[in-house]
Amino acid sequence: MAPKKYFIAPQLTGNEWITAPLLMKFLENLSKSYVNGMPIFGNNPRELFSQVSLYLVPMVNPDGVDLVTGLITEGSRAYAEAQTIANNFPDIPFPSGWKANIERN
Repeated sequence: MAPKKYFIAPQLTGNEWITAPLLMKFLENLSKSYVNGMPIFGNNPRELFSQVSLYLVPMVNPDGVDLVTGLITEGSRAYAEAQTIANNFPDIPFPSGWKANIERN
């Protein structure tokens, strides 16, 4: 029987930034359990991996995360580009409500 496949990509918008480190912590704990042969959430990780394939993408929108967490600063070119796009959506607060990628050259 082919293993079940699970694709997990929790961070799709900039406002979901906290899910990326949580997924990485889960992966760290899962890896430690696998290497040490210890159960995780009551399951044997080696048995689990014989039945399941995991595909993990922690962060899909890193520049959006940088914007909402303040790493892209006001006055920068990327901030100005995002502000231009955001001006078309006045009901969404900027930058705290940002949900799109920032195209950088």
